[in-house]
Amino acid sequence: AQCLTHMLEQWNIAENTKNLYWEEGMCGLTDSGFPNWHFEWTQDLSYVTRTTESAVSIHPESTYNEAIAEFEIGSFFPTIINFVSWSPSESVLLTISRNPDRDETGVETWYVTTGENLISIFIYPSSVESITWRPYHDTFLLKTELDSDYIVNLIGAQDFSIPYKFIVTDNQTYVWQPDGERLAIEQADPENRSLDILNGDTGELLLSIPSTQDVGFSWHPIKDWITISTGTDITIVDVETGDMITSQAITGGVGKWSPDGTKLVVYRGGRIHVWEYIVNP
Repeated sequence: AQCLTHMLEQWNIAENTKNLYWEEGMCGLTDSGFPNWHFEWTQDLSYVTRTTESAVSIHPESTYNEAIAEFEIGSFFPTIINFVSWSPSESVLLTISRNPDRDETGVETWYVTTGENLISIFIYPSSVESITWRPYHDTFLLKTELDSDYIVNLIGAQDFSIPYKFIVTDNQTYVWQPDGERLAIEQADPENRSLDILNGDTGELLLSIPSTQDVGFSWHPIKDWITISTGTDITIVDVETGDMITSQAITGGVGKWSPDGTKLVVYRGGRIHVWEYIVNP
């Protein structure tokens, strides 16, 4: 048996300082008995979760040793937690756990302040492929296997509402607009290629942009624009009106906008190229 001191430290890179938030000694452990702990901070670093194999506790940054909520996953069957994520409002916590004996995956949400279990989804025998929070909303896209394809449901983290769902293949990409108002989905069917823009609330098709080849795309961080890259040119489309803002022969990968939306970065030929004010900001 061995003793273990487990610590959580927060580093301030700019000031090259660190704070010790957690230190706990445990003895009587075998070589295979060391706990697998994970920590997940909120965006403003005011709270942090401590996740053990089957339990989660939430701690304020100011008094880390005091948990404001604790809850155990898998009350009925033994489970192993392998994913924890804060909702955009940081009022809800989402966990994904696995019950290896039953070949079952559990997706659950919890109130941060009380530890109350809000929704529980158990998937058997399928596994969860991905979870994507909708920006500024406590809803998330849950992607699970469906035969040879995948089904994606938009799920309310607090009330288990499902406003809409859609089917995608393995190589289809979907990305939320930064404000969460729209969802872009690439339709990669060789017979019917397009980039579809859906209403984030209802899943209604708002705009379909035809394409003759595989494309990459990224949202403008401020405006209702989407940037479409084919590898040989980049086109910017206003998704509110459907109008093309500009199309330029820029060879390279998918263009990525700077946070202020004034620069476009493209990787090409082993180099990073930056275009400033490719369109008027």
